[in-house]
Amino acid sequence: MRGKFSGTVWMAQRHSSNNPYTRLFGDALENKGCRVYDFRMRNLFKPRKGDIVHIHWLPDFYVSRNPVLLRFKSFLIFCYFFLFRILGIGTVWSVNNLFPHENLGEEREKIARKIISKGFSRLFVFGPESKNRVSSLFKVAAGKINIVPHGTYSGAYSREVLYDLHRKYGFDPDTPLFVYFGLMRPYKGVEQLVEAFTTIDNANVLICGGGAGEYVELLHKKIRLSDRNNIAIEHRYISDEEIYTIFSQVDCVILPFQAITMSGVLILALTFRRPVITVNIGEMGYYIKHGQNGLLMNNNSPESIKTSVQEFLLNQEGLKGSDDVENMIEWSSVAEQTVRNYYSCFFGTSNEQ
Repeated sequence: MRGKFSGTVWMAQRHSSNNPYTRLFGDALENKGCRVYDFRMRNLFKPRKGDIVHIHWLPDFYVSRNPVLLRFKSFLIFCYFFLFRILGIGTVWSVNNLFPHENLGEEREKIARKIISKGFSRLFVFGPESKNRVSSLFKVAAGKINIVPHGTYSGAYSREVLYDLHRKYGFDPDTPLFVYFGLMRPYKGVEQLVEAFTTIDNANVLICGGGAGEYVELLHKKIRLSDRNNIAIEHRYISDEEIYTIFSQVDCVILPFQAITMSGVLILALTFRRPVITVNIGEMGYYIKHGQNGLLMNNNSPESIKTSVQEFLLNQEGLKGSDDVENMIEWSSVAEQTVRNYYSCFFGTSNEQ
């Protein structure tokens, strides 16, 4: 029997100030008949039999640079959530990242997450690659892991255009504009992106977001040495109010990651129906269908980036989007899968479609 859950959900970070994802998630569940409350320290013992406790971003709970304390805190978290299971409370962990971006050492994190994962009824992941890796790395049975796609950011941001992007950065409005959006870090391939665009004459790129000052200065140095004017860097926090201004005026979002599991920026691009060029790693190929809503690269070398940019410029009109992906990331679909998988916390059978 395929059942649905429609009871009380205690969701950690329900109203996160850093990311609207959990707010949108909670709202979608409420539209399915659930009652969704913020799971905070003050209500750690409020869940009752038949409720669901749903956690995101676990490092908030167990982080410690002391390896002994890390193991101890991990064991306490395991005991806490396993006790909930004994009491008839369903426990879910959305493994949004295999490891935190700024982790304490992969081996330490792996040990901690192996311990903690045993305390949960179900683990949610964003796609099949994550499911395989979580099962392998944390020694979790595949049947305990459910794929629940990342929902869109539709309705999360103002749709007011605050400024002309081309004019602000001195770009020709008739020349295609690409954007890299997010933190500038080595593993995200920003250096390779800069190197690629120093050899491209028929496109501009805007690189915007935060990042360590030393690394961003390295990028600026590469641009100065190239003596090119088709690359602009906006090194600062980009406010929520500016997101639509940027995404509505670019032709393509480019994410040349060297290592990644999932990207919220990718979902932002799909939300605003912008094609994406990225590397076929992690869950990128689950959300980007080559030749439909973007292009997939085999690696993030400057040569691969340049080739994909030129392919995009030749076939831009053909990248109309993917109906399958758009339907998959609609919140009504995500919430439907979620309530079915919540149900399996109590009856032991995965409702994954």
